[in-house]
Amino acid sequence: MPKYNCCSSHSYRIAHRDDALAQPPRAMERARETLDTAHDIAKLLDTGLDRESLAVLIALIEHGINPEALAAVVRELRRESAALRDGAAA
Repeated sequence: MPKYNCCSSHSYRIAHRDDALAQPPRAMERARETLDTAHDIAKLLDTGLDRESLAVLIALIEHGINPEALAAVVRELRRESAALRDGAAA
């Protein structure tokens, strides 16, 4: 199993690509369909998550990260980002 560096999206993409290459074509198609469905739901719920962000979050959950803790981190990052934007605008 490849090691993921949570601080490097480049490392994640390389490891994720290697995992994807090892999957049979039908499994890749099902994974793509699942991500499409999850992205459609995310848009309907107005989560503000783009497809790539959603894919990273799903991968983290699949690798054992607690979904509630992950959601709390996303909310906190959004709050901090908004505060930085507001501070820069002032």
